[in-house]
Amino acid sequence: QVPKLAKVMRWHYQWPSHASLHAHFFAMRFSAQPVTEAELITTSFARFQSKESIYAFFNYYYQILGDDVLTDVAREHIREEELKKCSMQYFMDGYNLTFDEMVRMAALTAKVQCAWRRYVAVKKVHRLRRRKTIVQSGVNMDQAMQMSLTEVMQKRMEVANEQLSKADERIQLQSQEIALLKQELQAVRSQTL
Repeated sequence: QVPKLAKVMRWHYQWPSHASLHAHFFAMRFSAQPVTEAELITTSFARFQSKESIYAFFNYYYQILGDDVLTDVAREHIREEELKKCSMQYFMDGYNLTFDEMVRMAALTAKVQCAWRRYVAVKKVHRLRRRKTIVQSGVNMDQAMQMSLTEVMQKRMEVANEQLSKADERIQLQSQEIALLKQELQAVRSQTL
């Protein structure tokens, strides 16, 4: 059955003869590199018609010979793909889900993971801001560790009050500027009327 299939595949994909393939592999026998698509396209011994033909050639011999024809990287890739397929089938059977439901569940899981990463990142930012506030309050980290929580909070309140007073001053200046602009606008309006 295999020889008939090989003949059909060779005819359909127009593979080179066994003799020309043998000549190529004999010439490349000292090469430590695995056989690649680029090698089979450029060889002068065995001409393949297209990339599709080469892929069919690789797949055919992989089905017959198994993992022995693969490189370590390819074996690892196939192992990972089989593991994904098995785990997918396990969850589908275990939770009685269809493939579409499984895809939706994967999307929802990705959303939950994204939200969790965002939460952790925001927490980290708050922690860094808290540390920055302690440093800005004039207390170094060693002193902050020795100070009680109330002392640190008092320092932070002092810094916050200073910032508020500066903000109040800015607001007063801006409100004065706005009042002047309103007076100027009224003066311009009264002149035009």
